[in-house]
Amino acid sequence: MLIKSTICCSLFFIFILTAQAQNEITIVEPVPGIKLLSGQTVNIVWSMDQPNPVDLYYSYGGNQYLIASNIVAPPYQWLVPYLNTDELELIVKSYELEMPFLIWHQPDAHIDEVSSIAFSEDGTKLITTGKDNKVKIWDIPSRSLSDEFLIEGGVLKQAVFFLSDGFVAVTDSVLILYDLLNDIREEVNAIDYGTTFRNVSYSDFNALIAVGTENGKVYTFYPNGELVETYETGTSSIIYSVKFGFDGSKLLFTDYEGYTHIVDIASGTIVSKGAHGNIKANTVVWSADTDSSYSSIVSCGVDRTVRLWDYEQDAYLASFNSHAQHIRAVRMSIDGSRAISGSLDSYIRQYDVRNMTELTQIALNHGGAVLSLDITPNLDTIATAGRDNSFKVWSNDEIYIIETSENYDLENDLYIRVPDKVVTAGSDFELPIFSNISKALEQSGESNFDFNLTLEIPILIMEPEIGITSLPGQIYDTITFQGNFALGDEQIFDFNSLAIYSYIDRDSVRILDFDIVGQDIPMIRYINGLIVIDYDCEGDFVRRVYVGNERNGILLYPNPTKEFAKLALDLLETANYEIKLADLNGVERQMIHNGELHYGSYEYDIDLTNIENGTYFVIVKWNQKGMNYKFQVSK
Repeated sequence: MLIKSTICCSLFFIFILTAQAQNEITIVEPVPGIKLLSGQTVNIVWSMDQPNPVDLYYSYGGNQYLIASNIVAPPYQWLVPYLNTDELELIVKSYELEMPFLIWHQPDAHIDEVSSIAFSEDGTKLITTGKDNKVKIWDIPSRSLSDEFLIEGGVLKQAVFFLSDGFVAVTDSVLILYDLLNDIREEVNAIDYGTTFRNVSYSDFNALIAVGTENGKVYTFYPNGELVETYETGTSSIIYSVKFGFDGSKLLFTDYEGYTHIVDIASGTIVSKGAHGNIKANTVVWSADTDSSYSSIVSCGVDRTVRLWDYEQDAYLASFNSHAQHIRAVRMSIDGSRAISGSLDSYIRQYDVRNMTELTQIALNHGGAVLSLDITPNLDTIATAGRDNSFKVWSNDEIYIIETSENYDLENDLYIRVPDKVVTAGSDFELPIFSNISKALEQSGESNFDFNLTLEIPILIMEPEIGITSLPGQIYDTITFQGNFALGDEQIFDFNSLAIYSYIDRDSVRILDFDIVGQDIPMIRYINGLIVIDYDCEGDFVRRVYVGNERNGILLYPNPTKEFAKLALDLLETANYEIKLADLNGVERQMIHNGELHYGSYEYDIDLTNIENGTYFVIVKWNQKGMNYKFQVSK
């Protein structure tokens, strides 16, 4: 039975305002005023009065471009990009978090403890339950109680908002679905299912209600009380929480045995993982939540630990042990950037998910054991409730930006790195241009350029038709072709005019040098990623091209990437190479190759399906040397 009454109550609310602290940033490296070289790897080093994560940007032509975000401490290695400019600005930004401030404290919200609290979808209302068996609805803008309902028929456990104007409440014996706008109420009795109800969640996306039970089952219902589906994992373990994901396509529930389960609503598939409790006795997972992409999970339990983990890999990302007692509730922002926890120790703690660190500077004290908490989707407001009979609402959006910048001259040094590689006669000879030289020739302000192409070649020249110089008397003759490349050209040079005959003991051709004559062109026309040299001759050929400084070539594309990418490497020397993917903290996420590689060109197919969104590096090490390539995963 449900009894409704509308009442007024006195309110007590506090505003706590904090002054912004001064925290200046200084760029130490690169030394301000020095000249940077495109393709050069530099250390970005900064100093701050109070250490805080930073975002790094470069700017030119009136636009800012992100280098990396949430960098905890210097130095940060940056590969200076190839840009159509002779100067750039380097920017370091820090987002200072102010202590969340209390905007509403409602003492004696219920007689005895406040057992659950939840926001409405628009963040303007709260719904609470207490041991007095009342459901109360509160209006946040006016800081007032709108309605209260006495729930009869069992011990009240939890309530959440339902439809556009209504709520769903669950006791141990009955589920009540109340559409306040149309004054329609439905009831579902636990006894009809041979169980005891324990918790509830509602998804407005698919209009489903989920109810957790004492016997290991989770039921979903339509708003009219009709049963939709029954989910069970084969155990009779108590279900400690149920929570629909942001879009309603998945349902999380946790149990006494330390498992977190995710149900795919469309297929009905249940995937069960023990990543929090490690499948040990008395490792109750009180609560779990996920971001909108279901890539990261936050969970908490009686082990006093908050864990961030990769659900697909069932692997820890980070764990936090700051709470001194059982942790009863966790929530994650829908963008996956922040998580929050509430504990019986009375503290509310926040975590930077992407950086996997606790934000210790903004810990809150509720003033009593926290039994429940909720956040608005963008985490700008927090609500907490507990055994002190009260709830509190906190503003959590007080941040400000501090930043500094330095200007640098930029020198573009063109290089193309294509070490030796056997190619088959009758096919195109392809000279790749990497994405960091992706600007077209026209962007340099030029329409064409002259070049010298130097070959080492074991041939007799039968029909030399264009400027060729020969240095005979060597095992391999060195010859230089002079040509011109213009906008719209599809190739650098056409070998069809040459008849090439190989000696028996000389079976290869090397391109030794490619030199632009009389012009300073920092960029080459980018045609589908390739500049093509066609040839028509017999035999197998090997090519090597040097332009600018001698460096290994590295490219991962597309960038940003999603589930799959290609890694292209052009190596200048034979050596033992370690090639791996690492995150911003240098933690290895995938080993690509570890062993000897002959100098030449290599391609690897990279599977990123189990890599979460963020910034990563390809790190290549050999002979006490190293290089890296930054890329973004954005699914």
